[in-house]
Amino acid sequence: MATALIVDDDPDWLTLIEIVLGKEGMGTMKCTEGRGAFDVARMEHPDLIFLDVFMPGVDGFQLLWQLQNTFETKDIPIVMVSSRDTTMDVAWGERLGAFTYISKNASFKELAPLIAEAASAALSSRHGEYHDA
Repeated sequence: MATALIVDDDPDWLTLIEIVLGKEGMGTMKCTEGRGAFDVARMEHPDLIFLDVFMPGVDGFQLLWQLQNTFETKDIPIVMVSSRDTTMDVAWGERLGAFTYISKNASFKELAPLIAEAASAALSSRHGEYHDA
């Protein structure tokens, strides 16, 4: 079973993403701040990370840079999920190595399939064609 680390300081978003990924058959781990998420990613090696930008302490862009520049985590696909979605924010996330960037500024009905699709595409890119063990 694939596992995703969800990093967001908003409990509603943690729950929403966890529900969507659960319906896709994925296990999840959750963190509410960047420093702890970095340690969890290094120790647990999730298959995928969903990462918010606005968080206390280390923000999502800083954490993305750290993850992309650390041997143990550099190959984990990272999906940015943020209300901070200007063209510059999206470009910055992509430049730092995000797999894709999803805007939170949509309804749940619109977001659920985007989250599921991003998870599937990211897993396929990491493992070739991903198959459950």
